[in-house]
Order: sequence, then C-alpha cells, then structure tokens
Amino acid sequence: MDAAALSSVPSVSSVSSVAFVSSVRRPPRARFVSSREILREAFYGLYHHRFRAALSMLGISWGIISVVVLLAYGNGFRGALDAGFRGAFSDGTVVTFPGQTSLQAGGERAGKRVRVSPDDVIAMGELPLVKNVSPEFMKEAPIGYGNRVSSHLVRGVSAAYGVMRAEQPQPGGRFLDEEDVRLRRRVAFIGSEVQRKLFGGIPPVGETLRIAGQPFEIVGVLEEKVQLSNYNRPDKYCVFIPWTTMSSLADTRFVNTFVWQAVSPMMEPKAIERLSVPSYVPGVATQPAGTGSVGIMMLLNSPGRRSISQPRVKFATLTMPRSHQRSS
Repeated sequence: MDAAALSSVPSVSSVSSVAFVSSVRRPPRARFVSSREILREAFYGLYHHRFRAALSMLGISWGIISVVVLLAYGNGFRGALDAGFRGAFSDGTVVTFPGQTSLQAGGERAGKRVRVSPDDVIAMGELPLVKNVSPEFMKEAPIGYGNRVSSHLVRGVSAAYGVMRAEQPQPGGRFLDEEDVRLRRRVAFIGSEVQRKLFGGIPPVGETLRIAGQPFEIVGVLEEKVQLSNYNRPDKYCVFIPWTTMSSLADTRFVNTFVWQAVSPMMEPKAIERLSVPSYVPGVATQPAGTGSVGIMMLLNSPGRRSISQPRVKFATLTMPRSHQRSS
C-alpha cells in the first residue's frame, strides 16, 4: 500500500472524535413564524372553537361597554352638579343665618339670640374683602293676579342679590336695581313657576300683581335654571322685591339671613376672619364684652377652577359684639 493510500485512511483517533462531535446535540434555532402562519392558526382556532371564541369576544365587548358607560355617567353627573350649584350660587357666595350665643359672657345668659340689622349688613359691604352683600327678609304671602291667587315666598333683597344667587332674567325683563332699592319702588321679580301659575301664556313684564293685597309692577321673570341647592324654597317659586319696600309687608328691623360674596374665592378665609372682628361696624369697640354666633353656609368653588365637581361646603361662626346681641 502506497503512501497516498495510507494517508487517506482515517486513524482511529480521528474517527472517534468525529463520532463524539456528531453525538452532541446543538440547541435548535428559533424558527421564524410568518404572519401568514399566525393568521392561519388564528382562523383555525376560531373555526374549531367557535363557541369559546364567541364567549371571549362577548366578555371583552361587555367590559369595554361598561367602562365607557361608567365614564359617561361620571361626566354627566359632574356636569349636572356643576350646573345645579351654579344655578343656585355664584363663586364664593356665603349665606349667613343669625344664630345664638353659646357661652355666658358679659353677664348675659347663654343661648341669647343674635340679631343683625340691615345697617349692620350694609356696613359689611364697606370692607375691602367683601365684593357684594345683601340683607334678606322672607315672608310667605298670597300673590294674586286677576282672579288667580297662590301662596309664594316673598324675598326682600338688594340689587347685588341677583348676582350672588345667579338670578338671570328672561329676555325683555330685568332684576331689581339700585334705584328700586333707593326709591322704595313697588316692583317685583318673579320666578318661572309663579309666572306659570298666575299668568299662563300671558307676558307678565309690565303687569301688576298683588302681594298681600298691595300692587307691585313686574319688571322681570326668572330664566329657567337647574338648582340643586336652596334654603326655604327654590327660586322659581319665589317673588323678589326691594328690601326697603319689604317694610310694608313684614318687620324689617332684623334680617332673616344675609348673603355676601368675597372679592375672590381665594380670599374667602381672610374675609371670614375680617368679618369675625366686630370692628366692621363703625363706632363699635374691637373688644366685645360678650360674643354670639352667626351660622354660615358657604358653597365655594375650588380655587382657580371653573368646575365644582368637588364643591366645598363649610359651616363656621362669626363673633358679634355685645351691642348686636339684641333680645328676641
């Protein structure tokens, strides 16, 4: 056997090494799956498991619909609250109810009723942090027009009351103005339900109605509005007249409530603190001998936001000088 033939014959060692290498398994390579194969498998599964696929799609669809409905309900509810509160109060409006003393002070008994006069309320309007203020007198009285008569709440207020309580008149009418209050005019601004009950389809502006038998000229009708908050009666069932004219219908020595508004909702705490000092009334000592309380209901919008999805409702007390704690 020649050298060439001998060289071509593999040795025992080389044969064993080749057999060893071939016996070791290499990790399989990731097979590339085409989009066509993915679609084929998907349609195959849908076709052979039709009922299961239908239930899965129904569950997914129902979940999406539920989320959309809940979001729509939340947005609608927030919008309704926003419209309802804005239909009752402007930004930073405070409705104040005179209360009573809680402690014995200055030789006076506890539980003494606090009385606030219209002059006290007008003096509050002179404070730099107070934008608008209005006394309010309320009395239930018969309202008549022609042969129709119904009972409604009459509110004696000032011109600024319409701004604070969002009293928007219908086209062709107006709310009370400063001249009506100053001249004690017998004019009235009526709610939409008062118009419906007494006038029907007759335009009421310029007509004369009777309040407890006294004639009043109608200057405006309240525009329909959503009102979710009120005290004593919704505005649409009320009749508004100048508080100076209210003296012919009721006792106006002391107010039932008074409404005021700070220059900004952001300044509300400082305005309350300022009103808590009895020096807001000229000629009254800054250190009262006794204190009383005035309950306050505030419906404020969140500072810097036009939405009242999170309205703040607060209750507080104001200290009043002893001279204002008039007997019941």
